[in-house]
Amino acid sequence: MYVANVESENDQDNERKSETEQFLEDLQSKTTFPVEKAFTRFDAWFWKRAMKLHHFGGGKKSGYKGFYYVVIHIYTLACFTMALTPIYHAFGATLHLAAVLGFLTMGGYMVLSPFAEIRIFRSKLLAVKMHQGGNEMKSMKETSTSIEMVIIMLMSSTCFFILPAFTFLNAHFIKYPNPALQYTFWTSFGMFIIIFPIMVPFGKWQPLQELHMKAVLLAIKIATKKNAKILFDKNLTPEIAREQLGELHERLIIDLKPELKTWSREVEAMTMGSMLQAIVGILLIHGGATGIFDDTIGYPNARFWLGVVLVIVPLMFFKSMSPSAKPHKIYQDFIDEFKNAEKFGCALKKFDGQLGALEKWLKINAISLKLFGMDIDNELPSKIIAGLVSLLGAISLFVYRITVP
Repeated sequence: MYVANVESENDQDNERKSETEQFLEDLQSKTTFPVEKAFTRFDAWFWKRAMKLHHFGGGKKSGYKGFYYVVIHIYTLACFTMALTPIYHAFGATLHLAAVLGFLTMGGYMVLSPFAEIRIFRSKLLAVKMHQGGNEMKSMKETSTSIEMVIIMLMSSTCFFILPAFTFLNAHFIKYPNPALQYTFWTSFGMFIIIFPIMVPFGKWQPLQELHMKAVLLAIKIATKKNAKILFDKNLTPEIAREQLGELHERLIIDLKPELKTWSREVEAMTMGSMLQAIVGILLIHGGATGIFDDTIGYPNARFWLGVVLVIVPLMFFKSMSPSAKPHKIYQDFIDEFKNAEKFGCALKKFDGQLGALEKWLKINAISLKLFGMDIDNELPSKIIAGLVSLLGAISLFVYRITVP
């Protein structure tokens, strides 16, 4: 029975080893993936012709600049800004302030996120993951994932365009005619209708982003397991162990570090966008009391509830940041193995008993996502939410103190 268990464990180790070696080999050879194999015919046509993207992966040698990808984001930002400016002006803000608030509501997302996503499209880890196939690649060729994004866009359009247009905005323009703002609002509506048909293929950025996350997590797991196997192997001499660690660094860690930065940039972009949106929401909630909005000509109830929505949405984003803490968790589990005295001693021998050298190596090879220089762990999203709630409470208290005699 014992022999059978040992053989079973060896078979599992060999299987894991072959999977690891296959991944490392693919990272050197399968660094690109054709667009036409990833999407439906129409989606592939859109990305190749409109986005000028012919393959995923390639790293720095990809050559993909993402110019048209950025253009679509700027176009969409212009639509939102042109639509929200008349609404905020109707709430009682000056024209210049309304334009600034309209830009900030979606500006953080639209200006910052595309540059991180372009780097995702060039990711070699993404290409390797796409070559592996699986359910993710099957769903990529389905339209359902993109339709979800279109539904979100449709709901946003309904909230920002249709409902305001048929409730208070038309009534406001009847009472306070402003042909220029009316033209701006309906022009933005038309611009959205023009771009709406491409939202299905364009929405593929979201499953690509999720697939990139899974590819990075897989690479982290392979890196930490391989490092642990080398460091804690009693039969390896220090020279051979350091040679294998160096080989792993060349074959995987060098490619993994930029991928972590790319993921971090995406999180930072979404964080900045969420914080700017929350600030706009706070201004909408308290704008009447502070004189930012003129409630004598505005619509304080509508302004208040839109502000509440713009505060809640960012809080939901920070709550969903938990996947970003997984890289830190995986690496921390690896570090926790050093609490075992036998494993620690074995790892120390690989560096000729020099504790400083071991600590330096662990520091250089540390794995985690960064949010403006801070490690993203399981507690960071909760801390951010608590900070935003505290900020909202502080602003509310300040407004109360300056408005109530």
